[in-house]
Amino acid sequence: MRKTKLKEENLDTFSVYGLLKTYVIGIRLIPLIICITLTSVLTFLRPLIIKGLTDEGMLKADMRMICVLAVLLLVLTIAEQIADIMQCKKFVEIQNTMIRALYELSFKKTMRLKKGYFIEHNSAEIINRISTDIRSVSMIADQNILFAIRYVLSILGGMLGLFLLSWKMTLVVIPFIPLKVFLSVKMSQLNEETISENNAMVRSFFSWFGDMINGIKEIKLWNLQGQKVDRLNVQQNEILQTSKRSTLCGCYNRASTLLLSAFIQSLLYICGGILFIRGELSLGGVTAFIAYCGYVLSPISALLSIQYMFSSISPSLRRLNEFFRLEEEAGLLNEPKKESVRNHIPLLELQHVKFSHTREDLLVDINFTAEKGETIAIIGANGSGKSTLVDLILRFEQPVGGHILIDGRDASTYSRDHYWDLFAVVEQEPYFFKDSLRSNLDPNGMYCDESIRLAFAQCGMQDFLYERLHNDLDQSIRFDAGDFSGGERKKLAIVRAILKNAPILIMDEAAADYDFEAEHQLSHMITSQVTDKLILYITHNYSYLDLFSRVFQLSNGYLKQLTQKQVEGLKKRGVLD
Repeated sequence: MRKTKLKEENLDTFSVYGLLKTYVIGIRLIPLIICITLTSVLTFLRPLIIKGLTDEGMLKADMRMICVLAVLLLVLTIAEQIADIMQCKKFVEIQNTMIRALYELSFKKTMRLKKGYFIEHNSAEIINRISTDIRSVSMIADQNILFAIRYVLSILGGMLGLFLLSWKMTLVVIPFIPLKVFLSVKMSQLNEETISENNAMVRSFFSWFGDMINGIKEIKLWNLQGQKVDRLNVQQNEILQTSKRSTLCGCYNRASTLLLSAFIQSLLYICGGILFIRGELSLGGVTAFIAYCGYVLSPISALLSIQYMFSSISPSLRRLNEFFRLEEEAGLLNEPKKESVRNHIPLLELQHVKFSHTREDLLVDINFTAEKGETIAIIGANGSGKSTLVDLILRFEQPVGGHILIDGRDASTYSRDHYWDLFAVVEQEPYFFKDSLRSNLDPNGMYCDESIRLAFAQCGMQDFLYERLHNDLDQSIRFDAGDFSGGERKKLAIVRAILKNAPILIMDEAAADYDFEAEHQLSHMITSQVTDKLILYITHNYSYLDLFSRVFQLSNGYLKQLTQKQVEGLKKRGVLD
């Protein structure tokens, strides 16, 4: 099956026409259109066959004519149903293609969004928003869209049939068409307003629900379960009320359509009866006329239902466009070859880097240079900006002033993928996927079992591998490694960082959950065995600072290199911020 995709450079211009062109019109549908046209012709013939069955067969007691026309009617019905099944199958494939492509594009967009977006929105809210909008927008590829061709042909054929049978009765029908259009348009507008309100409430609810899950410990410790359940019920009642209004809007639309059709049908029976009694129209002609009237009014309802459906789609389409217009990570021209990036230990420079979350500067004027073979410790009080400095180096945040350079080249000019290949990071709270241990330690599947075990050995964690992990690299781990302690998670993260074999190793409070002896072993291993990299070691523990080639202290927005005497003083005092 040919896979159709939207071009990523046009993601901020989603439109109904663009999606139709890409996923519906752009796909080879000529055989399907021919099939729909033939089906419409067959449908047009149905009332004429019924007319002949009534007038030439029933009223004239011609059994042969009755049998021939009845079989012909059956054949027409079978052909129509086969065509409908083929059309339905084709449109399911089209809609699935659209859903898959939109999910892929949304996932890629999510991977490129700035860190701040994920601070403002939790995962439950993001997933619900994307999923709801994609499912709604994919209705553009519903089979009713292309059936619009069939509806138009049906209306044209129906009007032709009406005039052929009786122009007088046709004049009775025509005034009701604009009334039918007016009712459907008003219902569509009301439906769009209600759906927009409901979607806003649902997004707010999922944001709140995700917040509750993240804060489950606090809820239990403060015994807030009852309070939160009450809040849940209030929000759900509001959502259900808007959902009820939307459902009732659909019911009112259907009811008004049926009532109008019933009124027209009754009126036509009366008018048809008058013409039949006068001899101006046969009994079969009356029946055929009412059938053709349905061919005109029902497709009008179907065409307007497409507009009604679009009223449900448009709020999601707007939100999807807003999502794809969100600001991304800085990006990127003149990408270096991946091999040159991975095999070269670059010079890292920070020149007059400035950063602030609020009006006050967190980092005022950071100047720093580091190169291959250096093991650099960075210390500082809580809130001094150590983790922010790491985020700036990794380009998860952008400086408001100054430059971050790699080999004299501004970091923002590197491609994201190639730039992040430079770094292996052990974070304060490392994340692990619900997958096998092997997949978490070696996400790209680059290493054999022996290489992974050597990484454990290099980190001094052979005992951990054999005693705690039972030497089983294929064991499954729970969501975010929930079956491991904080210290064990850090050990896994260190092995993963060593395996990545990137030229720059950043360890942000990597030993925060370690005991004294374990942290000493880690510090010694990092500073003595990992000699072919640039190492940045963020720590609160001053006991091992003499192991590092240089020590910097971050304070009041400035990064200052400490003298050997100052380092010795901190070590003797064993200061912990």
